[in-house]
Amino acid sequence: MASTTVIYFFSYMQRVAVPGTIFDELQTTFAVSASAIVALSAIFLYIYGGMQLIVGMLTDRLGALTVLITGGVLLCGGSFLFPMAHSLPVLYAGRVLVALGASLIYLSIVKCLDAMFSARLFPVLLGITIGIGYTGGLVGTLPFAVLSDRWGWRATLIGVAALTLAALIVTMLMLPRVRMLNQGSVCGVGLGSIGTVLRNLSSLAVIFVGSTNFSVYFLFQATFGKKLLHDVYHLPSATSAMFPFIMTIVAVSCSLTSGMLSRALVHRRKPIVLFATLCMVIGGVLLACSVWCGWSYIWVLVSFCLLGQTSLGSVMTATLMKELNPPEVVGTAIGLSNGACYLVVAVYTSIAGYILDRFSGSATVIHGAVVYPRMAYLVIVGFCIAMLVISFCTACYIKETHGIPSFASDTRQK
Repeated sequence: MASTTVIYFFSYMQRVAVPGTIFDELQTTFAVSASAIVALSAIFLYIYGGMQLIVGMLTDRLGALTVLITGGVLLCGGSFLFPMAHSLPVLYAGRVLVALGASLIYLSIVKCLDAMFSARLFPVLLGITIGIGYTGGLVGTLPFAVLSDRWGWRATLIGVAALTLAALIVTMLMLPRVRMLNQGSVCGVGLGSIGTVLRNLSSLAVIFVGSTNFSVYFLFQATFGKKLLHDVYHLPSATSAMFPFIMTIVAVSCSLTSGMLSRALVHRRKPIVLFATLCMVIGGVLLACSVWCGWSYIWVLVSFCLLGQTSLGSVMTATLMKELNPPEVVGTAIGLSNGACYLVVAVYTSIAGYILDRFSGSATVIHGAVVYPRMAYLVIVGFCIAMLVISFCTACYIKETHGIPSFASDTRQK
């Protein structure tokens, strides 16, 4: 499992580092609008999110390893193509390949965890896995910004691609030892499994809360957080990158401890989801006040840390999707939830990019980079707060499982 989680680490790094950490560098290099750079994020998110349902069914039907290796090959191809691009179409093509490859990896690892470990250990191990992914996002913030400043964004991304390829090769060499994980379902898994999940009303509340919370977090962590600090507080690149970096440290810590916290609460999931969502609402309000009133950027850091609490809920929502649905459609259920997260992120990112463009008349250009006014970011934050309040109200109706799968067919040792 170690080499597969390394691939997941680099796939998560890719989704965070581009375009958020090198937003201005890409905009300057290719001389395009904010929407054109935001489109790099949207391309990734729409493809990643749209593929999750298909990937969920593929892992249920074909087994995890075949899907994971295919994803690794696509990810490596796109990781090399993107930094070598000298035109916008080639840049987009590289991003498409990265998105396709990354979309196959997470659910394959989740399927492996489900096959290898008991239901009671699942949230703990899933939290560790997500924590490793968030660590990749961590490296995609400040460390990636420092390396890009020193070596250039192209050379840095080529180095990332080489390390990803090395992890993929190790995984392929280990295949003969883990072929038992490549066994798919003996029964047909198809569109009927989607209906099974969607007819389960308990799943729908979990999907909405999980996708909304993660989307707000990802919007500031990977796309607009660094730029907000640069434009509103005029902080240098390295200092601006420090804030998403610390935000991700909080997210990693929450992810690693969420499973153990659930065990301490006698395997309760709902209180953790409610707490994480409430923290995000408070964080959004604090961020709005900081931007509107011109408070010290330290308060922005506090708000980012509160938004980072989302990973407490992310582990629990994935676990709830597993426990609220039949075991033979685990991949499909978590795929629907995970896909919704990234599709909603793509929608939120596009909305935020549109808002910035509406304020382009008030923007200024400094050293080739477009600096947007304070009000533009306040509108974006206000939209996020409204969605988080709706998410908290929805979370109140989530069904508690107490760690007991709703379907008796899950006969593995508890």
